[in-house]
Amino acid sequence: MINAGDASMQNSSLQENAAIIKEELIKEMDRGLDYIQVCLGRMYGGITGWFFNPIARLIYNIMARKDIREKAINQIDIVLDCAVKYREDNLEELIEENFESYITNDQSFHRCKKQHKAYPVIQGIMKDVFKHRIQPAHRLLASEGTSYEQLTKSAFAEKEDALKNLQQELEFSYKVLEVITQNKSVIKLPSFVREPIIKIMKLGQTYAKERLTYRIDEIYEHNGHNGHI
Repeated sequence: MINAGDASMQNSSLQENAAIIKEELIKEMDRGLDYIQVCLGRMYGGITGWFFNPIARLIYNIMARKDIREKAINQIDIVLDCAVKYREDNLEELIEENFESYITNDQSFHRCKKQHKAYPVIQGIMKDVFKHRIQPAHRLLASEGTSYEQLTKSAFAEKEDALKNLQQELEFSYKVLEVITQNKSVIKLPSFVREPIIKIMKLGQTYAKERLTYRIDEIYEHNGHNGHI
């Protein structure tokens, strides 16, 4: 276990593991953003569609890659920092100290109406997401290996354990989308773009499930080097 205040917090192994994990998460995020861009192009007819369709231009601005990417990287840094400091008895303390920073880097914080009746539900789910991410990240940081594949196998001895962790993560995203779908007015956007945004969110969820499940299969069955999804 890695404890706050231990000399191990500063050792090269911990720093190397954090760099490996961050690199993998950013790589998969970029894959997902690439996929969303392709989906948007298909929905609105590529470059011509973007240029002539005002709804397409608005959605493109909403889904601005640079902003989404920067905020997601901030969230990764926050989770890894909490994972380094994690102990069995301080999870709730870490959540309370860092959740505000975490959620201000979440798209739900910027795209949802804070005064809407559904927002506290969404915020509660996002707090559960944050809480859920710290312990697996801690396990990866505390593992042995020189690659993400090796760290994953060290942290999750069985493929089923890794799949279970992924499924828990996906369940949170399903809950958020369900709340938004049932309360479309919570989205802080013109009503005519809410349905397209929800459609894009559903496409993103489907992609994430398929890609990350494949990635786990790849790690445990194909040594992590043959992914093309």
